[in-house]
Amino acid sequence: MNRNPTFIDQIELPDEKMISVLRAMTPTKRLETAFYLARLARKMMWAQAASAHPEWTEEQIREEVARRTLLRSMGSDIQDGWEISSIMLGS
Repeated sequence: MNRNPTFIDQIELPDEKMISVLRAMTPTKRLETAFYLARLARKMMWAQAASAHPEWTEEQIREEVARRTLLRSMGSDIQDGWEISSIMLGS
């Protein structure tokens, strides 16, 4: 049977070593690490968008990073042509 993968199908499960590392961290340290990784992901998206579109302004790059972040957090693939307002308003 050919089916479309769901968001759950795409979640990468940590291995046992990573689980033990995370369990050894305090809740505060786990949260700090999560925020650090989120910032790192946004910086990487920024660099990729700026490299792919050198003609874009900082505002255009910021909007693209926001678009990618919103779509991924909603479990959707990035698709060209989607406007941030469409996603936020459900259009």
